[in-house]
Amino acid sequence: MVMKKVFEMILYRLKLVVSEKKFDEFIDSLRFISNGIRAEEGCLDFSLHKDLEMKNAYRVVAEWKTRQAMDAHFNQKQFSLLLGTARVLGEKFEMSIEENLEKGRYQFAQKKITLHPGKGNMLETQF
Repeated sequence: MVMKKVFEMILYRLKLVVSEKKFDEFIDSLRFISNGIRAEEGCLDFSLHKDLEMKNAYRVVAEWKTRQAMDAHFNQKQFSLLLGTARVLGEKFEMSIEENLEKGRYQFAQKKITLHPGKGNMLETQF
């Protein structure tokens, strides 16, 4: 009997808005962080995309071979640096996690994280 390997890919997207004044610092930080993330076991891709409809909006996309590889990434220093960069340099951001299987795509978690206006405190909502 031939066993067919099930295709799996998991990714997270970090959507954020960065002011023009902080853009250069944001790009420099991502360049520094990206080399470490791309070198992690199971990382398929780590990229930055510009939103065409919303000014100063960007999307960081990290693709992983397995859920276990992404979970291991969440415990790495580079992921902490990425979230710190988003918190410090982003005006607001949200993160979603999706799993793509051979049978289709399933968004199993989405977490919105925003800054409380005027206080700089983090508000987290799980849904």
